This record gives sequence, C-alpha cells and structure tokens, in this order.
Amino acid sequence: MRILVTGSTGFVGARVVATLRDRGHEVLMVVRRSPSPAAADGGLTLQVDFARPGEAVERICAVKPEAVLHLAWPAQPPGHERSPENLDALEFSLKLFQSLRESRCGAVIGVGSALEYASGGNAALRENAPQNLAANLHVTCKQTVRALGATLFNGSDTRFVWVRLFNAYGPGDGSERIIPSTIRRMLTRQGVEIRNGAAQRDFIHIDDVARGFQSLIESESVGEFNLASGRPVSVGELAEQLYRLAPLGDAPRVSFPPAGEPISSVVGDNSRLRALGWAPEVEMSQGLEQTVAWWRSRLGS
Repeated sequence: MRILVTGSTGFVGARVVATLRDRGHEVLMVVRRSPSPAAADGGLTLQVDFARPGEAVERICAVKPEAVLHLAWPAQPPGHERSPENLDALEFSLKLFQSLRESRCGAVIGVGSALEYASGGNAALRENAPQNLAANLHVTCKQTVRALGATLFNGSDTRFVWVRLFNAYGPGDGSERIIPSTIRRMLTRQGVEIRNGAAQRDFIHIDDVARGFQSLIESESVGEFNLASGRPVSVGELAEQLYRLAPLGDAPRVSFPPAGEPISSVVGDNSRLRALGWAPEVEMSQGLEQTVAWWRSRLGS
C-alpha cells in the first residue's frame, strides 16, 4: 500500500514510518525541510511548504496515496496551547482533507490526543466520553479538525479514522513531556519536583503506538479510537520508578492533594483498538529502562 505520512520525522512519525516499511508498505514521508540521510533512511520524501497550504496539498495529492496518516502539527510544547500556529495547522488540515476526499483517497487517519477529553474521574475514557469544551486553542483546533473531517468524509469513498493518542514515551523522545524531562533532570542532578503525585495518567510505549497506527491503516475501520495502554500510573509512582533507574542527586520531591480531594485521572479505554487484534506489548518497567538508557547515551552519563 502507498501510505503518505505527514510529521514523518517527529518522535511518533519516525517510528510509524519504520514500522510500516517493515510491513512492506511503500511509505512517502512529507517533510518541511530535507531530512538528514539517517532520518530519511533511503525512503521517499516529499518536501512541502506548510506556509503555502494550497501548494502543499496539491503536491501531496499529486502522488495519489492510498492512505494518509496526518501527524503534522507545528504547534508543540512548550507554549503550544495558545500558539497561532494551531490556526495554521487547522487551515492546512482542512484543505488537505477536502482534497483527499476529492481525489478519493482510500483512508485518512487524523490524530488528536487525550487532552480532548473532559476529566473522567477514575473510569477509563471511552471514545464517546464528554469532550473538554473549555479547552485551549490547541485542543479546540484539534477537535474542530475531527468534527469537520468526520462530516466531510461521511458518505464518501474515503474512510476516516480519528485517533486520540495518549502519553507516548520511549527512546528518541527529546521533548519536554513528563518522562523525558524528568529523566533529563535526574541524570543532570537538577532535582525533580512533582506537585500532584496522585494524578493518574496513561503512558504508552512508542513501539505499541506505531503498531496501533499500523493496525488502523491496514484495517477497514472507521470512527474514533483511543491509542492508549489502558493502565493507570500515578505521576508519583512514575517518578519513583525513574529514580530507581537513575538514582542520581536527591530523590524526587512528590506532594499529594489533601485527603478526600478527587484524583485527576486520564486513562484511555483501548477496547475498540483491541478488537482489531492489537494489544500493548511493552511493559512500563521495560519501556522506562529503555528510555533511561537512551538518555544516558545521549547525555554521556
């Protein structure tokens, strides 16, 4: 299958591209600038200027992909919540979807996140859980892309899938997310402070993420899917696990809310994706050990 991937050189995109190639697919990487030979790894690349969305979309549709995985979203943390780049990404996404519908692309997979959900108490969040309607600009733009995409592709020759990706982690993530930033601070002896150790989050290894996207691309499914481990892990417990793997400097300072206060929990129900034959395979302890080892190599510590 000829699969086009936007955001193909990012943390998630690069691993998805490698997984799809291993499955024998022809993968076309959409990039904003020419990638390094290592990033491209001999694959096909299509360089586009996202600041000129009409021209970029025209170039993408000209290669006639059978499926498109749309990961690109220029607004990234920190500061992504209010960045005007969210509006640029929204404009580009809608132009892309409209053109893919007109060209009768076989499948379009859009990507959101767990931030789209309102807090669900202690229950795992299903795809029909209430949305976070009082969200920031980033989340609102993502929700708009999903809603308009579902309407646009309804009744068309293109199946539309919307994936809410929970907290991906693993080797290769150099972002400011909680796992890489905590590891980096521990290895450089900067000290770690966790303000709400009771908060529960859903962390999923990048290899399981890549296989999840692969399953959705290769299936005939439509609609919304959670790409999540389904396992709640408290932020305090996470910090303790990381410190056992990187016991440098002072132990993490973890604070907890007063007794009786509701626990913030954002954990995904992955049963819809499991029904396709996918299941998370990487245990948290194994994944964290891999990630710490990657950071040790990177920092020389």
